[in-house]
Amino acid sequence: MKKVKLLGVGLIIAIWAIAAWLELKPNILLPGPWQVLKALAISFQNGTLPIALGITTARCLAAFVIASLIGTSIGLLVGTTSWLRTILDYPIEFARAMPAAALVPLFMLMLDYDKAATSIILPAFATAVLILFHTAEGCRNIRPAQRNMARQFGASKLEILAKVTLPESLPNIVTGHRLGLSLVLVLVVALELIVRTPNGLGYLLLFSGDRIDMPTTYATLLVVGALGLTLNLIVHSITSRLTHWIGK
Repeated sequence: MKKVKLLGVGLIIAIWAIAAWLELKPNILLPGPWQVLKALAISFQNGTLPIALGITTARCLAAFVIASLIGTSIGLLVGTTSWLRTILDYPIEFARAMPAAALVPLFMLMLDYDKAATSIILPAFATAVLILFHTAEGCRNIRPAQRNMARQFGASKLEILAKVTLPESLPNIVTGHRLGLSLVLVLVVALELIVRTPNGLGYLLLFSGDRIDMPTTYATLLVVGALGLTLNLIVHSITSRLTHWIGK
C-alpha cells in the first residue's frame, strides 16, 4: 500500500517536471521541481522557512487547544441537556454555516486590529463550533436506555458522564477533532494571507508572491502541505488508540 502511495507522488512529480520542461507555462510561473527544491534548501538554510513554520505551527496548536477545550465542554453540556440543546440548536447551525472569512472584519475590530490574535482566535472560534456540533450530535445519539440503566444502578451524573456519555459519544468527538485540525490549518494560513499577519507561512506565501519568487512560493506550499499531513497523522494515531475498541 505504501509503495502504491509513493508511486502516486512520483507520478505527480514526473508530470510536474515534464510540464516545466515543455514550458507549458512560462518558467517564472511554473518552475521545475529542481528549482523548488533548491529554493526549499536555501529557505531552510537562511532560517526563513523554519521560523515561519514554527510560528504557524504554534498558532495552529494554540487555536486547536482552545477550540478543543471550549467545543468539547460546551458540546457535552448542550448534548446532555435537552432544553439547552433546543434553545441553542439554531444558533449553533447559524454559526456553523457562517463563512469564517466573513467574520474577519468583526474579529479585527473586537481584537483592536491585533493581527496575530485574530489569526488564532478566529480559527479557534470556527473550529470550536465544529467540535461542539459533533460532540453534541454524539451525545444526542446515545440511547436513553443506557443512561436509565446507569441511573437504576445508582450512578451519579458525573459517573454517567464518565462511563456512558463520553465513551458512547467518543467517535463523534474524534471526528470533530480530525475535521477541526484541518480547518485550523486552513484558517490560520488563510488569515496570515488575508490580514497580512507578520511572519508565518501564509505571510511568506504573500511576500514571495509579491516578488514573483515562484520557487519560494511553491516551496512554502510544500511545507504547508507537509505540516497538514504531519498534524493529521499525529491526530489519527492518537484517536485510533482512543477508539480502538470501535467495531470489536
